[in-house]
Amino acid sequence: MINRYIQGKYIPGSIVKMITQISLLKSQHFNKEVKQYCPGFYQYGDRIFGCWYTEGHGELNVTEAMAVSCDVYFYKTVKKLNLKDLNETFNDFGFGQKTKIDIPNESVGLVPDSDYMRKDTVNTVGVRVFY
Repeated sequence: MINRYIQGKYIPGSIVKMITQISLLKSQHFNKEVKQYCPGFYQYGDRIFGCWYTEGHGELNVTEAMAVSCDVYFYKTVKKLNLKDLNETFNDFGFGQKTKIDIPNESVGLVPDSDYMRKDTVNTVGVRVFY
């Protein structure tokens, strides 16, 4: 029998935004006052990624985007990050590692590095890829 709480691997959802925000704020190439426009979706090549708020949030800076959990803001701004730095921040928060609690059959998640990532997935890493 599988204990899904400790053996399952799930995409963590919006907690990824908080960790991505920390990476953004640590980056010298990021200006927290610059706004991004959210029309309710983000198109990358022929793929469309929706925001949870399909009507769109409009113009948002990082603080406003976090307050409303805007997916599109993070799709757009994660491009400013070096994947190695983002990866390190996730590792700092324990992603991809065991909990260090004696839990039998505990699974570790995946924190993709540059060897794992394809070029076309880097843009959505801040919201969807880490698990």
